[in-house]
Amino acid sequence: MTYNVFSPISINTPLTQSIPAHQWLCIFDTDAYENGYDTGSYPEKISFNKRTQSWEVRNTAVNFKGKSPYIKLKLYNIKSPNSLGFAVIDENINEYDRGLYKDKDLKKIIYFCMIHDIYALCGTGSLTIKINNKDVDLTYYALKSLESILFRTPPQ
Repeated sequence: MTYNVFSPISINTPLTQSIPAHQWLCIFDTDAYENGYDTGSYPEKISFNKRTQSWEVRNTAVNFKGKSPYIKLKLYNIKSPNSLGFAVIDENINEYDRGLYKDKDLKKIIYFCMIHDIYALCGTGSLTIKINNKDVDLTYYALKSLESILFRTPPQ
């Protein structure tokens, strides 16, 4: 798999720290289609609609119990040269998230799954970084990077 790293000109990070790179995992496509994005604690989740062949936000019966008001999830259906998938932007950050990402200033995260054949590459990462003491939103750059993912078939 290859992809292009898009980032603001003032950011110069190694590939291993590029966005979104907190955690990456490879799963089967059926798991991605069945699970989507569902924290179990939000009034919304991301699900695949077989009829329209696209990802969509669906309501759940969960009452949000966060310290701050709930912020709606932002969904992007993503198409790369040889895969389809989704990215969801989540701004409902809590202390657990800040500890997990080791970022006390964490503002929002991305969760994505890109599906190719029977496999899905999924991952998560922070979408904000401080530059010159100002928060810089990396959403645009993360989405452009995901659109460039190219799965390669191993030689036989």
